[in-house]
Amino acid sequence: MSKNISRRSFLGAAAAAGASAIAAPAFAASSNSSAPAKWDDEVDVVVLGCGGAGMMAACQAHDAGGKVAVYDAGKSPFHTATNLCGGLFTAWGSKLQNADPEGKKDSWQQFAEDIMAYGNYMSLKEPVYCFAKNSGKAFDFLADNGLAKHHLEPYAGHSRLRAHRQDSFKGRDYIEVLVKLLDQRGITNGSHSLLL
Repeated sequence: MSKNISRRSFLGAAAAAGASAIAAPAFAASSNSSAPAKWDDEVDVVVLGCGGAGMMAACQAHDAGGKVAVYDAGKSPFHTATNLCGGLFTAWGSKLQNADPEGKKDSWQQFAEDIMAYGNYMSLKEPVYCFAKNSGKAFDFLADNGLAKHHLEPYAGHSRLRAHRQDSFKGRDYIEVLVKLLDQRGITNGSHSLLL
């Protein structure tokens, strides 16, 4: 890596970005392709999956100084769960939530508690805490980079107003932003091109 960062801070940032949800102009071959006879790429970070979490992790890893390659079994990030999510992104501490009087009553701790309760307390606490603390920053990153119009709405399993919903009700909006961002960063896997 070209920047001086600790492994712990790098992994924490990448995990938070990936968990928060939500690329790329060039990805590994689809599951219909054969593996290359020889691997000759050297990278700092390999991201497996081009849904919202993978694409966000790739952006964050790149911005932290890593050389990144993204590989996915599918043919396009538009064939992922993020694309099918209905445009919903739950987050604490975003600019949108902080601008709403109801949203100001929330905390990352309450968000984490709601997540844990919804999962019948079977989730690992540390990743949930990491996600809850960083989710608003992840949403703001997308909003600041051209995410289509969105609003707040109540959502089942959440005790506070924190469900950010695309007005289009399409997860495609997230994918479009992230594909653009990875393209701007030149994140590819080398020889394969994305099939849209």
